Amino acid sequence: MDHFYHYLANPIGSDDDGALLFLAYTLNPDNARAAALRFCSNHLALPESPTSALLLDVAMGLYVLRALDIRDVQHGRRAFSLAQLTQEVDAAFATFAWSEVFGFAAVEDDEDLCDAVVWLYVFEHAGLRAFASVQPRVHQTLEQRRLVYGHPEDARAWQWTSYLVTHVVYLKSDWGLQAPSELCDGEFRYIVDNLPRALVLEDVELVGEFVHCLRVLGCTLSPAQQAVVQQGRALLARPHVALWRSRASFYTKFHTAWCIAVGLA
Repeated sequence: MDHFYHYLANPIGSDDDGALLFLAYTLNPDNARAAALRFCSNHLALPESPTSALLLDVAMGLYVLRALDIRDVQHGRRAFSLAQLTQEVDAAFATFAWSEVFGFAAVEDDEDLCDAVVWLYVFEHAGLRAFASVQPRVHQTLEQRRLVYGHPEDARAWQWTSYLVTHVVYLKSDWGLQAPSELCDGEFRYIVDNLPRALVLEDVELVGEFVHCLRVLGCTLSPAQQAVVQQGRALLARPHVALWRSRASFYTKFHTAWCIAVGLA
């Protein structure tokens, strides 16, 4: 975890600095302001012909800047303008089709739905109009899905159903920074039913998100459910040095670290 906090606390300038800023904000908004100002200095304007991956990363940064109400920042003789960068990102996204950015044209499974819901939420709260026409259809699909999540036997399908469940909780609570805006009874039932499965698989990311979401939801747990949560915390508390020595992607390393941090908080 020291590696994780080191990267969050030090100047950022990688292709993933928006993602790092987003993780820092969702861990502790009060400590994210310095990283947000550095993000501004690194993004005074978009490069020519930005990739869709870069645009998604910048969108996460815009989300945080709006949440922290950082709009105009002077950097020497140059100035950062939130409104200007937002306009540039919107214009750049307009050159891409939805399928080019996300890899699917229509929502066909929980993985697609999770990606669509999360990114549309980020865009909306970042002040971006990108793909707003898709939003009503995606939200309708989500509300229908929330009626019955089910428990897929296939491991990959189950993982994505689980991520969809946790991210519904996150979207309703600003990533756990406030109380949920509505009841999430279906999500609560799914999490308490599926946390034991995540423990058996030693799926650190899902265990971390499940435990975090239970805390965010604030529902009363039975003694048996509390015992399972403690097993989850014990798994998260193990040393995870191998994670940083591995050749895992940036996303895998930092998302896993974030899941451990929020699960143990």
